[in-house]
Amino acid sequence: MRGARKKAAPPAPAPRPEPAPPPPPFDSVGDWHLPTEIRRFFRSRIAQSLLIRGAPGTGKTTFALSLLAGLKAPGFYVSTRVFYPELIEHHPWLQDHLPEDHVIDAEALWPGAEGRKEFSSLIRQFTALSPDSEEFGNLEKFLTLPPGVQEVFSRFPEGERSALVIDSWDGLVEPYLGHSTDPPSALHRLRIENALISVLSKANVHTILINETTTYSALEYLVHGVIELRRDDVEGMVLRELLYHKLRGVPLQSSSVMYTLEGARFTSIPRRFPRPGDAPVEPFQVRENPPNGLSSGLAELDRTLGPLRSGQPILFEYDPHVERTALRPLIEYQVAQAIGSGWEVTLMADVPFSLSSFLAESEKLLPRAKLLEHLNVFNPPPLVPAGTLTPPATRQLIEQLKESITAKSLVTIVLSALDSAFGSRPEFVEAVNSLSGRARDRGGILIFTAPSELSGLAEIAPAVSDHFRFFSHRRTTLVYGLRPSTPALAMLTSNVRGEAPSVWLLPIR
Repeated sequence: MRGARKKAAPPAPAPRPEPAPPPPPFDSVGDWHLPTEIRRFFRSRIAQSLLIRGAPGTGKTTFALSLLAGLKAPGFYVSTRVFYPELIEHHPWLQDHLPEDHVIDAEALWPGAEGRKEFSSLIRQFTALSPDSEEFGNLEKFLTLPPGVQEVFSRFPEGERSALVIDSWDGLVEPYLGHSTDPPSALHRLRIENALISVLSKANVHTILINETTTYSALEYLVHGVIELRRDDVEGMVLRELLYHKLRGVPLQSSSVMYTLEGARFTSIPRRFPRPGDAPVEPFQVRENPPNGLSSGLAELDRTLGPLRSGQPILFEYDPHVERTALRPLIEYQVAQAIGSGWEVTLMADVPFSLSSFLAESEKLLPRAKLLEHLNVFNPPPLVPAGTLTPPATRQLIEQLKESITAKSLVTIVLSALDSAFGSRPEFVEAVNSLSGRARDRGGILIFTAPSELSGLAEIAPAVSDHFRFFSHRRTTLVYGLRPSTPALAMLTSNVRGEAPSVWLLPIR
């Protein structure tokens, strides 16, 4: 009988793999001045590269510095044209975010003319090598050549993500190529750019490159993101717009966002009213009035458009794309300011007015009892077919509105309601002009609101003293003065039932 076969010993258990190290934390870009898409772009586990291009005066340097301040990483700035004293003079807020030893003057580090010739020769030898060669792979040798980049690399904190702004990219790269009679090819430049972008990414550095040109370049293939800044002049106003050409890994809800450089800082203008804490929205308070007029209730509106002047009729014109609900919080602020200052208020809307709804919102600004005591509401008159006789009730309404205009009154009239109450346009224009004349005689604040397409608006506008226009640009509501001429303000409003109406104004400069 054969002996029993011995059982094989069980295999030794495989050693447990070491747990993978936790991934590096996302960068926190919590600065509300920056667009949401840009903040998402830099919340990445890998170092990102962003190209900013645009014409002079569009705010590229201001945007790059605002981004550098918003990134919670040590920031560095390499420049061929702007230096630390000038940076701080133009951007005083930057002093708390960018130490002086983090700013490198690349121009001061360049060699003389002879050194540049030798430099150019070395670059040409380098870029002629095959990308597969050992020499090309050793990018550190290449990085010893450009003094500005060499200097900033020596200052990056070891083992820590950093952020770098190069201003401008053309000014830094072109001297690397030399000034010989045989100009370097586009391939030479592309290889240099590819090498620099690759090394900065491997060094865990967010790279922000500024280009003065607005045209396409091959560099756009190499970087993770490309944006363009634009400035337009519309009827004497400055409008600014950031265009997204490429943001790898970020879903874009829109192709652009408006912005302002107010306070020498880049601030994007959101399309929706910010959530509490996302932006410094000033709560309503009754403001001090000028000697001969009334504050609008909003500090920024008073600063930009001026306070409401007594005895000077005002026209608020709005285009068809502006939502009427966007203007209501503005009217509620003015009503609260007037009543809080001891004035009487008269309102006439173009639709049946819901006093209870208005009070439910406005009582968050002032007590309901005080509003009821000083608020007078006229509902719109009935429609009159064109070409018929104007009824006596319409003329009576005009007289009642005239009587409501006193030295201490705010009267707001929606002209589209009056227009439909007259049988002929000349009668309508005459009635509006008579209301304007009464305001000039008695004082007080008279505000007409009217859509841009209102019949007869061209005849009414010359009779008012102040003419302000509300219009929609890229889904952002803007207001500016036609007479007197003023800069534009971006206006965001919130009118949520049960909450105090809120208005946020951003000057576009």
